[in-house]
Order: sequence, then structure tokens, then C-alpha cells
Amino acid sequence: MEKFGIIPKINIESALKPAFQKLDYNKTSLANVGEMLDRINRLKEMERQEQELKQQQKEQREMQLNEMIQQIVANTAYLPEMVGLIRKNNEINEEMLGLFQEMTEVLKAQTVEEAEGIVKTVVGKAQETNDALDAMSGLLSYGKLLIKLMFPES
Repeated sequence: MEKFGIIPKINIESALKPAFQKLDYNKTSLANVGEMLDRINRLKEMERQEQELKQQQKEQREMQLNEMIQQIVANTAYLPEMVGLIRKNNEINEEMLGLFQEMTEVLKAQTVEEAEGIVKTVVGKAQETNDALDAMSGLLSYGKLLIKLMFPES
């Protein structure tokens, strides 16, 4: 051993003393272990409940979204029919506008008889429209008004 020189004697007890001082044996007693397990179990239970709540909220949102989608589908189911009705109405309006424009020919008439002939012709065309009765009534009133404006003495 002389080759290595003198190796100092190590006191194991004094070397390990700081490490053992850090451990508090009172905190690791069985009672405290039981409390720690209870806390861990409560935390796990709280986490499980939170997960359940999140799952319920997710399911509720999905149900609400499904209901909204069903409402949207129900509301948009009538769109093609509505578009068709709007197109038909636009056609009728264009037809009526054309007849009312034609009725303004009364303003060019030289005589009452000529004006009445124009009114009868236009009202006759109105009979062919989709809304014949209202068209005829409106055009007849408009035609009479124009005749009175052009020929107040008649």
C-alpha cells in the first residue's frame, strides 16, 4: 500500500449524514402515505369528473350543431321553389310592364275612338297573361286615366 501513499480514512457516517438529514422520517410515516394516496385518488377523481364534464359539453355542442344543421336543411329546402316563384313573378312583372308601356300609345292617339281601340287591344293582350283578371283591371283603369288626360271633354 505504500505505492499509493496514505489514503485518508473516510468516516462513512459523517459523509452520509447530510443526505440522511434531508430525509424527514416523520413525513414518510404510514399515516402520511395514506393521506397522500387519498389526495392522489381525489385528484384522479377530480380529473375524471373534469373529463366527463368536457365530454358532456362536447356531446352537447355536437347535438346543438346537428340541430342547427337540420334547421338549415329544413329552411333551405324551399329555396328552389322560392327561386321558381320569383322567376315566374319577374316574368309576370316584365309582361305587365310591357303592357303598361304599350298602353302609353293612348297618348299618341288623335281621337277618343283610336284611344279606346288601343285600350281594348292592350286589355285583350292582358287576358293572355298569367294574372289576367288583375292585369285587365289595372290596365283598364290606367287606360281610362290616360284617355281622360288626353281627351278631358269626353
